Parts: sequence; structure tokens; C-alpha cells
Amino acid sequence: GPAATAVAVAALALGAGAYVLLERAVPDPVSEMPGDVDDPAGLDRRRMLRLGTVTALAIGLHNLPEGFVTFAGTLQDPSVGLALAVAMAVHNVPEGVAVAVPVRQATGSRRKAFAWAAFTGIAEPLGALIGWLLLAPFLTPALVAAVFAAVAGVMVTVSLDALLPAARAAGGRAAALGGVLLGVAAMALSLDLLA
Repeated sequence: GPAATAVAVAALALGAGAYVLLERAVPDPVSEMPGDVDDPAGLDRRRMLRLGTVTALAIGLHNLPEGFVTFAGTLQDPSVGLALAVAMAVHNVPEGVAVAVPVRQATGSRRKAFAWAAFTGIAEPLGALIGWLLLAPFLTPALVAAVFAAVAGVMVTVSLDALLPAARAAGGRAAALGGVLLGVAAMALSLDLLA
């Protein structure tokens, strides 16, 4: 209806705001340990760990409603559910990498990097279960669309605020831009093939 655009923009802003609140809740390593500023390597490790933590929490927040939306889509039309599940799986790979790389760089532990990345993936089936238990009686196409918009708000904000600057700092401008364009192409291709 006529209010659809306003609801979509409000849900997008709500998702972005949720990420901003989450990002502020995780302590900044510079303000937490000012005595270690003389140790740039230690400070870089703490910044990487914070980036990994914030990214994992944001992606987990993003994956909860994604799991529910995939489940709801499957209930409405199994072919839509299959397309959504494959598209989610395709983009969960770079999400896992975005979490695992900073955690591995900060801690040196493959096990911790894997655990944090797995945490974000487990959020999807958990989101399907929680969403179904809480929202099933209210499930409408408008609610599903609003949840998608809020999820998009979280991911756009985490990408622009945390992931893109970290990628540019780690790999340079050309590599970061190439990664963005490759990711866009991969998602567009997967959606085109599955839709």
C-alpha cells in the first residue's frame, strides 16, 4: 500500500540503529587500555578482536531474522524457500570469513576463529525456531518484508562502518573495491540463477 515505502525505510533505519547500539556496547580497545598505546601490535590485535566481536554479533543479529524469513518463505512456497536457503548459504561464506579473519589475526587461534564464525551460522536455524514460536500467528507478507528491511539495515551499516574500512586498511583500496564488486556480482548471479 501507500505506506509500504515509509515502513521499509523505518525498518531499515531500525536495523541500522540496532547495529549502532551494538557497536557502542562493545568497548573500544584504545579507551579500555590506554597504557598499551606504546605497543602498536597489541593495540592492533585488540582492535582486530573488537572488529571480529562486533561483526560476529552484528551478523548473528542479521542471521536470526534471515533464518525466520527463509523458514517462512519455505512455508509459503518450497521453491522460494530453496532459493532463499541457497542464496543465504552463498552469502554466509563471506560473512564467516569477515568474522574469522579478524578473530584469527587477533588471537592466532584457528579454533576461536572457527567458533565465532560458527556462532553466526547457528543464529539462522535458531532464528527460524524463535521467529516461528513468536511471530507465526502474526506472519504476513508485510511483516516478512519489514524484517528483510531491518536485516538489510544491519548489514549495510556493519559493511560501511566496520568491514569496508577494515578491508581497505588491511588490503588497500583496490583489493577492497575488488572484493565489494566480486561480492555484488556473486550475489546478483546467485539470485538470478535461483529466482
